[in-house]
Amino acid sequence: MFPLLGHRDDAQPLAWHRDRFVSVAEFLADVEALAERLPRHTHTVNLCRDRYCFAVAFAAAMVRGQITLLPASQAVESLRELQRTYQSLYLLVDDEQVSDEGAVRVQAGTGRAQYAPDELSFASERVAAIAFTSGSTGRPVASAKNWGALALGGSKGALCLGLLDHAPSVIVGTVPAQHMYGLEATVLMALRGGLIMHHGQPFFPADVRAALSSVDADRVLVTTPIHLRALLASGIELPALRLAICATAPLSAETARGFEHRFGVEVHEVYGFTEAGMVATRRTLNGPRWRLLAGLTMRQAGGRVLFSGGHVPTEVTSADVIDVVDDAHFMLRGRGADLVNIAGKRTSIGYLDHQLGAIDGVEDGAFFLPDDTGEETARLTAFAVAPGMKRAQLLAALSRRVDPVFLPRPLYLVASLPRNASGKLPRNELIKLAEHCAAGGLTRPVSLSRSVEPVHPAFAGHFPGDPILPGAVLLDEILDALCGELGACSDFAAVRIRSAKFLRPVRPGDSLQIRLSQGPDASLRFECSVAGETAVNGALTLVAPGHQ
Repeated sequence: MFPLLGHRDDAQPLAWHRDRFVSVAEFLADVEALAERLPRHTHTVNLCRDRYCFAVAFAAAMVRGQITLLPASQAVESLRELQRTYQSLYLLVDDEQVSDEGAVRVQAGTGRAQYAPDELSFASERVAAIAFTSGSTGRPVASAKNWGALALGGSKGALCLGLLDHAPSVIVGTVPAQHMYGLEATVLMALRGGLIMHHGQPFFPADVRAALSSVDADRVLVTTPIHLRALLASGIELPALRLAICATAPLSAETARGFEHRFGVEVHEVYGFTEAGMVATRRTLNGPRWRLLAGLTMRQAGGRVLFSGGHVPTEVTSADVIDVVDDAHFMLRGRGADLVNIAGKRTSIGYLDHQLGAIDGVEDGAFFLPDDTGEETARLTAFAVAPGMKRAQLLAALSRRVDPVFLPRPLYLVASLPRNASGKLPRNELIKLAEHCAAGGLTRPVSLSRSVEPVHPAFAGHFPGDPILPGAVLLDEILDALCGELGACSDFAAVRIRSAKFLRPVRPGDSLQIRLSQGPDASLRFECSVAGETAVNGALTLVAPGHQ
């Protein structure tokens, strides 16, 4: 049996919720009150964004003997798929969410204390939750979690990160509690380590600052590399932190160094995966070696590393490429699925992502290797969020960092990447984005400038004494702008002009302002203006080979 809580008495604060500390006794009362209202089902999906409500709902489901499902996505179709698989299922939501029919709403401050902190315990072998992989390498996979593994993982994580050495800290997390990292680092470490969870899930830098500033106590920030970069770039000031914890993607030494210098706090990374949970930590600036959590062991077999012991009751194989250093340390080389071999040269998607993101002006970026269909060799694709940069400029900068065989074809400039709430890029979302871009779809409006040379050869016969740029040439300028700046036309057999309306003549020396945007039915809208007046507007479609 493992108790739910690691707090010593019922007067201790367990959460910061609605601008006040919530005691252990109040939490247990809320758990009991909710447990009495839950329907008689075997499984529940805990959708609560409010972290305190999530914890209440998670504990109440355990009291009722129910298993909590933690899907990687809360999209409607994902929930429908769960309902088809787990038919005895209902949803738990909080006050800030729209309630579906049949969903149970979690409310705080509605019960009276029934338990003492050490009375609420559960058998270690009972399944408490089923977590799902993020889908970053394919279809999400279910992983059953026994209470003993979850409880030990939360305790060992807090111990390894040094959070049990001082007065209880308040944990503020930018990651959702439904993600395995968020569940362990913001909920289980608080419950099992006698710490205090902050109810919020701030996303933007100003929201993170507000959440940290809302409570006067030692603060621990649980976050992701993309949030650390956003906080650095924002120029915002943060209150004093005891520790910053980071996971879900590789963290560059440059970002860690910048964050530590700027905010005066150590940045520690957590390494883990859904099947095992947390398995190791490191302070990024101390080097690339990871240290196992207490009680864990590892062994190398068949090119893979297997972890077991402690909160990992049976051997679990990591999908990452790992070099074992000694019994307690290892080096992480990247995901096995991320390895790329082109023309006999090898690298990893993680390495390419790092090189792309290190270019000045790139706010976010990712490489992507589509599935090999057998009809043609899959080619590296890259997406970059780089406002103000041109495609050719970005490729030139990237060519100075990576071998030419790994330059992406194509490279798409986008307004944002489809990262989920934990900062990861699900593979199915990257596939959708690649298909959208390959179909000529623009993920952001684009504005370009072109000058019409006075000596352009088209003026010679069109018309003598009154030179005007021919409409066909003007359309060609628009298409050249699209292809040259975005690289969106290289794989298309033809361009179909769906409509074009000429409203003003273009003369020698005119400066063209071209705006491109996504239209309906996979069309691209274009508008070309001169001195603020529209010269031509319309729509075009890029036609794939075999579809002329």
